[in-house]
Amino acid sequence: RPMARPTAEDWLIYEATIEYLSKKILRKNKRICRRSFSILNFKTHKGKRTYAWLKFDETSRGFYKRKYEFVVTTDITGYYENINLEELRKRIIDYLERDKRGIELTSALFTLLRKWSDERISGYSLPQGPPASSFLADIFLDYVDRRMEKYKGYIRYMDDIRIFCKKKIEAKRALKDLTIALRDLKLNINAKKTDILSGKEVEERLFDPYKPLLTIIEKTMKSGNRELIQGSVIPALMKLIEGAFSNDRFEKTHLNFAL
Repeated sequence: RPMARPTAEDWLIYEATIEYLSKKILRKNKRICRRSFSILNFKTHKGKRTYAWLKFDETSRGFYKRKYEFVVTTDITGYYENINLEELRKRIIDYLERDKRGIELTSALFTLLRKWSDERISGYSLPQGPPASSFLADIFLDYVDRRMEKYKGYIRYMDDIRIFCKKKIEAKRALKDLTIALRDLKLNINAKKTDILSGKEVEERLFDPYKPLLTIIEKTMKSGNRELIQGSVIPALMKLIEGAFSNDRFEKTHLNFAL
């Protein structure tokens, strides 16, 4: 994508601005992204990271064990590059609830984002990679989360969306409602990655085979033992990164976890 290349100074300003705004937004809006697990990456529990992907996987397994045996699984086509910057700006202003300093920083933030915007479709797209973009992309889907809250089994990790249902007809209805909610934001589901799974398909295609490895990494990181982290965790993270690129289906969630 032909986007303006951010300078090191711009990058630093971007991350620092989102660090400030994210705390303000999350403090003022307890309901924001309630069904998103990726938003947990921007919250802390007693000063420690929450390992959101593991919680997403565990919650998925929990629904399946409780006989939610039909699962809509999908993600969004061109997620980052199709985010409407003006729509995102309006949402952030609303979330800040007249916080003067926050609104001033938001104005500066969107000057940067418009500068980096995809030149082919001006006014759209976030730079991929930095945590700051992950936060903005996540809260952009808060509208969809609220529309889909009527489905108890609706959960999300960034644009990886799952809707656990007890009947196939409910799953079909949920997929239709999700499609409509996304279109309101000018976003579309990725047809090639959209399916309604059932029975053993759920276990075989949805649950993370790397979960034991991820759990070991989580426990070791929480221990704070630098020798163990250097000797065990770093090689394990490298294995995850290599696996993300070597599999037939690119595992972006493993890459995000490792990074």
